[in-house]
Amino acid sequence: MSSYDYDAPLDEEGNPTEKYYAFRRVIEKHLPAGQRLPPVPARKVAVSIAPIRLAAYAGLFDNLPAPVVGKRPLCFEDLGQAYGFVLYRTVVGASGSGWLRPRQLRDYAIVYINGRRQGVLDRRLNRGFHLAGWCTGGCCARYIGGE
Repeated sequence: MSSYDYDAPLDEEGNPTEKYYAFRRVIEKHLPAGQRLPPVPARKVAVSIAPIRLAAYAGLFDNLPAPVVGKRPLCFEDLGQAYGFVLYRTVVGASGSGWLRPRQLRDYAIVYINGRRQGVLDRRLNRGFHLAGWCTGGCCARYIGGE
């Protein structure tokens, strides 16, 4: 996964980007005579950590809160959720064919069919996910969307 804001003045570590320096140049042009902006803090140095061995895990689909049922997928704001992920679920008919094309996908989604990861949806690629061949006799299609 990656940050959705590729054009921010600060990167994910809090270091200034080229956009930050562009803002700074504009602000400097409009300062009163004799005033200067404070110096830019030094870049944060990335730390290195020893490998971490994971000894336990919890299954995603075994640890979900109670579902919210709706006629259409609800966005984060409608669910009162400020960040993170939302799991959307639908049952595909016996034909098991067609396209999964979420409207207004904000970032990235992982597609699961009958509990197995089958693919991804990415807003930058503007493609759906073809269900043909994955669902026979009906199946449960889920996708996890991040915002």
